[in-house]
Amino acid sequence: MKRKFALWAVTLFTGAYALYALISDVFSMSDSDGMQFQRLGELLYEVDPEGLNLAQAVIQRYVFAFLWDPVITSILLTPVWIVFGVLALVFAGLARWRS
Repeated sequence: MKRKFALWAVTLFTGAYALYALISDVFSMSDSDGMQFQRLGELLYEVDPEGLNLAQAVIQRYVFAFLWDPVITSILLTPVWIVFGVLALVFAGLARWRS
């Protein structure tokens, strides 16, 4: 029961943040000329630039170099609201499956 509640709580948080990011991007687009969504890599760089560089170095050197360049790079270039929206759907599916 606690695990199910935790999954729903994480689902609610990630879904709410995806909605917040989408609304924030829509309002920022109305101020500028074109469509430009905030990407996950930009958000992570704003939060912790050294951590993102460290993650890249560790993954490329010690895990698997192929994992960073096409896989993680494409995720980092995805808009924030899409990443968190997909995570919310995954967590909702897991919470529903656990019930």
